[in-house]
Amino acid sequence: MAGKQVRSISAHRRALIQAAMQAVRDIFDGIVELVTNSDDRYQILGVKGIIDIEIERRRGKTPSVLRVRDFADGMDAATMEKKLSFIGGRDSGLDKGEAVRGTHSRGAKDVAALGLVVFQSIAGDGKFHSCEITPYFEFILHESQAISPKIRRALGIPTGTGTLVTIELDHTQRVPQHDKLNDQIRRLTSLRNILTDDRRRVVL
Repeated sequence: MAGKQVRSISAHRRALIQAAMQAVRDIFDGIVELVTNSDDRYQILGVKGIIDIEIERRRGKTPSVLRVRDFADGMDAATMEKKLSFIGGRDSGLDKGEAVRGTHSRGAKDVAALGLVVFQSIAGDGKFHSCEITPYFEFILHESQAISPKIRRALGIPTGTGTLVTIELDHTQRVPQHDKLNDQIRRLTSLRNILTDDRRRVVL
């Protein structure tokens, strides 16, 4: 049959996708989820840390890009599969009594409601790990690689470990100008504790 192929999605997966779309509706919801996830890693490690937020605004139907980067302990392939492959799973550490601000790890997966999500990480095993979650919430794990200077430059992680999350935003997602975006992020109640924590430096 000619024309666009229609994907077959189970009722259960469709319900999870709909729940994710309700949880993460715009770029601000995505920023909250990713910044909180990065903060949770620093909380668990008990260290100070920087969280970078990068926005690449593009015109027309070309996807704008949201990137959130941290310099925590990174994720290896097994951790990515455990935390990111199962939609709706809990794995933030809160249920284990860990000192985290997030209530669950669903947000890391739910941001796929905004577009294609790519997780790239340098972990403590000395390797580069990556995966992606499609807008259909399909989890794709890529083969791990040896770390190279080129990979570090691409990730913006010159030394040590860390994680970069990149979202190619759906063209329907509106991205405000920098000054307005900065002001609105500062007003987000859900990020207030992180933005006022002297152990964190959040950079836009």
